[in-house]
Amino acid sequence: MNTETDLAFAPPPLPDEPFIKPVPRIQRTLREIAAEHLREAILRLELRPGDRLVERTLCEKLNVSRSIIREVLRELEGEGLVSKDNRGPIVRQPTREELEQIYELRALLESTAAAHCASRASTTQIKELSKFLKNIEISYKKQNFVSVIEQTDSFYRQMFLAAQCDVAWELVQKLKGRISVYRAITIASADRQTTGLAEMHAILEAIKNKDAAAASLASSRHVQSAGRIALSRLGPSSPPANKKNP
Repeated sequence: MNTETDLAFAPPPLPDEPFIKPVPRIQRTLREIAAEHLREAILRLELRPGDRLVERTLCEKLNVSRSIIREVLRELEGEGLVSKDNRGPIVRQPTREELEQIYELRALLESTAAAHCASRASTTQIKELSKFLKNIEISYKKQNFVSVIEQTDSFYRQMFLAAQCDVAWELVQKLKGRISVYRAITIASADRQTTGLAEMHAILEAIKNKDAAAASLASSRHVQSAGRIALSRLGPSSPPANKKNP
């Protein structure tokens, strides 16, 4: 036996600690926390469409640097919550024409997905839809409208997943991003807890019954109802989001 050769190819000694081990979780950055706080302020209507977002004021309220505020504003602009005019960033205020088009497109996409969901959803997926609808009811009772939006998104994500309409879901998400503030206003309106939940129960009931036509109709009515509320809050003479002052 060649001892010298054997030693040359001997495996290295094991390290005291394994190389493969859990990756430590990194705490959230100040930018992420600041973005969450500002996003929630907009969705809770503490800041309303058209309100000006002054960097110095936001720095003082959130206790972060101006560079972080600028990053946050760019992020929220990408989400459709913030836009800019000639004086700087504001809470996004879509035009009446934009709202009409967005709700019309949403009605088409969501009604199609509801019909496919009624035809294709499994028992497990329908149970998930029921769970999310129950969570929406709980959030309404607590008057937690941010949670209502989150749970509503979860309900529709599950519906589109069960419908096998992934591309349509991506399109709906982009449309929702452009009217996030008006979704919050709609959800927080006085009678939406009653009418909105009743409409969503009608969608779920049609899906449970495997009735594609009824699911499509119920979903279309739900979106159209939300659109009417959003347009009524917008008013007849709202200016375009990026219109420059004279």
